[in-house]
Amino acid sequence: MKKLPLKKKILFTFFVVLFTFVCLEIVARIAESFISSEATQQISIMKENPNNTGSYRVKENLHIVYNNRFTIKTNSHGMAWFEVKKTKRQGVKRIAFLGDSFTFGQWADNFERSFVGIFAKGISQFKSYEALNFGVGGYGFPDMFLLLQEKVMLFSPDYVVICTFNGNDFRDTYLGLNKYNIINGSCHWDEKNTAKKLGYTYRAKRKRFRKNFALYRLHRLYKKRRSRLESQSIFFDTLKVGRKFTYQSFWSQKPYSQIANKAKEESLSYLLKIYQFLQKRNIELLIVSIPFERQIYTKKLVGPDYDLSYPQKFIEKWSQPRSIKYLDLMPAIREIAWKEKKRLYLSGDNHFNNLGHEAAGKKIAEWFIKEVVQK
Repeated sequence: MKKLPLKKKILFTFFVVLFTFVCLEIVARIAESFISSEATQQISIMKENPNNTGSYRVKENLHIVYNNRFTIKTNSHGMAWFEVKKTKRQGVKRIAFLGDSFTFGQWADNFERSFVGIFAKGISQFKSYEALNFGVGGYGFPDMFLLLQEKVMLFSPDYVVICTFNGNDFRDTYLGLNKYNIINGSCHWDEKNTAKKLGYTYRAKRKRFRKNFALYRLHRLYKKRRSRLESQSIFFDTLKVGRKFTYQSFWSQKPYSQIANKAKEESLSYLLKIYQFLQKRNIELLIVSIPFERQIYTKKLVGPDYDLSYPQKFIEKWSQPRSIKYLDLMPAIREIAWKEKKRLYLSGDNHFNNLGHEAAGKKIAEWFIKEVVQK
């Protein structure tokens, strides 16, 4: 049998490899459509801000049952809450909760089981107080401030509770009002805005090129699912600090990087704007810090490159000279998790499950009764 010349061998090998890759890519795309359909499913609940001033809002009058378990229901004002009138009843003091997806109630079975719903139940004995939930997924402090000015004030609140999530509120504040594009009712990162704020090191072109291939996406999906299986053991000795701006553990790093400090200062600046806005209107500001999962399930509070009291410690320190009532939920949630060995967050998701919402809501209600109602 006549041997092929070297050049033809190389060419033949190249086309075999190319053909194999194309076949694998086709198979991967078919597999991806089945395997990741649930993971990539988007729920159409958002809309552009009708005031055209930036940010976005939740759609009104939604009633969606997701995954045969979670009910997403909003009232005529786009709140994940009971139907309410803008005019409050005489003698009633209103408590407006502002925050991100945790405050919105994702993924409690329904808004009654969200921590704001549990809070409302916890203070229901005091008929002169009424809770309202203005939480919106993905919000940072600029979004909350804008919502406060354009919408929340129409409901005449007496107290405003800012619920800040330790895992990404500094990030979402730094990325600003226009960090997302609303496409088909769901939030998608505005890559141009992200590049402008963080630089191109955050979104390397090589990574963007790889994302075009289903083989790469399936590999990432496999790693993510494997990580979920490994995290069935939810307790850890130490925290592995994420060096990427979008990682939740990034905000517990020690010392803070330059960009983390920028995000921190911008976040505190917006909290000051909110505080001054409310102070002029004789409305009291309260702040609740919500821990991310690893802050609860990491045994050692402090390591060589992390401190689990960050980032909430910065907000607490900022609150003290202004006599702002402040609650860090981390100690109470940690106590429950370690004592009862319970999972308080959804497996494979960074949000509270029903037990987590219940624990947070009860603690906030106890704190509010002690610090406000009984004072």
